[in-house]
Amino acid sequence: MRIPLFACMAIALGLTAAPTAQSATTNQYSVFAGGNCQLSIPTTDTKFRPRATGARNESTTTGSFVICPFASPSSGGVSTLLYFYATLYSIDGNAHNNVSCTGVTGVQSLSLPPVYSTQLVTIPATGAAQILWQGSNFGGIDGTVIAGSTGASVTCNLPPQTGIDILVTNYNQEIGT
Repeated sequence: MRIPLFACMAIALGLTAAPTAQSATTNQYSVFAGGNCQLSIPTTDTKFRPRATGARNESTTTGSFVICPFASPSSGGVSTLLYFYATLYSIDGNAHNNVSCTGVTGVQSLSLPPVYSTQLVTIPATGAAQILWQGSNFGGIDGTVIAGSTGASVTCNLPPQTGIDILVTNYNQEIGT
């Protein structure tokens, strides 16, 4: 069977003009409720409450050590986070000074030992305070992937009448092939 010359040219032009699949990178955010946080030392005698709107220390006298995991998209255990932060707020309408939170990265099973970074923040009487961790907090460069961030978490010593509202991660994601 013979294919007409016009049909051969149309097929050839179609093949050369066909788009090729390309990969691209897109910047993404994930936002999680602080209700995912839990006491780092569980006890039944506490006023710490994970709520749908966040994790709250409803005590009027005692601080609570609270740990919050950050979800990190990964590919085969490879870190992807560019930064992560927690947002803290006041329940009682008073400012709370020098609140300590420690961010940690690392995955023991992947031979990435933990790296810790402690920061202090003042929670305002109204509104919220963010505590941000990025590359420079863990010996890297800001704007690049944080080594070991597949296992990122934060532990805060929540004063009485304070809470953790949201947990946010920022990462680049490969899309397409």
